[in-house]
Amino acid sequence: MPKHPVRDRAYFQARLIEEMERGWRYGRSFTLLIFRPAIPSELWRIERLHRGLDLVGPLVRASDIMATIDEQSFVVMLVESDAPHAQVALDRIDEAIASDPSEPPWNVTEYVYPADSPAIEALPFFVAA
Repeated sequence: MPKHPVRDRAYFQARLIEEMERGWRYGRSFTLLIFRPAIPSELWRIERLHRGLDLVGPLVRASDIMATIDEQSFVVMLVESDAPHAQVALDRIDEAIASDPSEPPWNVTEYVYPADSPAIEALPFFVAA
């Protein structure tokens, strides 16, 4: 299976704005899943980030968008996914992480548009240039 493309911040910000506008116009929702290491470490941070991306990438749809936030964290936008549909994806991801005892734990924060719109707009990677 080919790797899921990992986008940069500028591309992700543009798509996030586009999805928010689409949601506002057409009443659509999407979900952001933000993955941060449960135990941050300066050691092996880039390798760990890539392991997380490689683990999650095959579990999300091709239409979903993945991007790095910083050297340790990444975000997945589940396009056209409300909270119940996002939970299905999150359960699949949690199961994959749990099935690999060598995989370090991740903290996952979930934001669902439009309910969490103010929180999404306040995220540092949304407002940062």
